[in-house]
Amino acid sequence: MLPPPAEKLQNFFGVFLQFQIGVDSYDRGFDFGGLYKIYNRASCWCCPFQRIGELRKLRRHHPELWARLMELDERAIAQFGPGPLGQFRKDWTVARLEARFAEEERKAEAAMVSAG
Repeated sequence: MLPPPAEKLQNFFGVFLQFQIGVDSYDRGFDFGGLYKIYNRASCWCCPFQRIGELRKLRRHHPELWARLMELDERAIAQFGPGPLGQFRKDWTVARLEARFAEEERKAEAAMVSAG
């Protein structure tokens, strides 16, 4: 099954708060539009407190939201400069994460080529 489209993901975080739909957890039968098939927990797609693995999944399964996150980070840096207000996290930017994830993919592809 394919991941939900970005519009569903955005609408979920923007509109479908748990109390609005009367369901308080995945365990009670609501599948959150398939998000739990991808993510360990459903949270805001642009939250800087996500674990690195969740951000990696966002990049892979929702590249349009990843692109928006990169744009938001670039705009914050342009407006506030590097530092706590001007980048995604105090210790790294989304561009730095992009470089890290791209390098991880490159290494994984190279390992597959050399193994096969």
